[in-house]
Amino acid sequence: MSVRIRLRRVGKKKHPSYRLVVVARRVKRDGRFVEFVGFYDPMTEPHTINLKEERIIAWLKEGASYSDTVGSLLRQAGVLKRWHELKTSAAAGEKKTAKPEKKEGKAKAGAAKKAAAKEKDTVEEKTEKPAAEAKEENKAE
Repeated sequence: MSVRIRLRRVGKKKHPSYRLVVVARRVKRDGRFVEFVGFYDPMTEPHTINLKEERIIAWLKEGASYSDTVGSLLRQAGVLKRWHELKTSAAAGEKKTAKPEKKEGKAKAGAAKKAAAKEKDTVEEKTEKPAAEAKEENKAE
């Protein structure tokens, strides 16, 4: 189900106020809504905007879109800036952890190969020395 955050008109005649609601995309303007996430009164000076920022961000994470008017209200309230920061920090956090792991993996693989080669050399030296010593001991007897 595709959802959208948009305005729902409430209030008296000639004195509108709006609720920000999460609705299914095809529902009419004042139809059934999923969740109430804010309030907007354009008739007061300055305009009254009350938002449940955590719920709005949760719906945006779920993939909800918003109408143009709601977008401008969210921008004024600073919610879109916060949402953008959360998205970029999450994306940057994933990239930062992913890149060093790959580099470390290559570095560890290279270091493991070098260590294996050193161990092989030392094992060969150790096995050669006792064999050589054994030959010398056999000759001495």
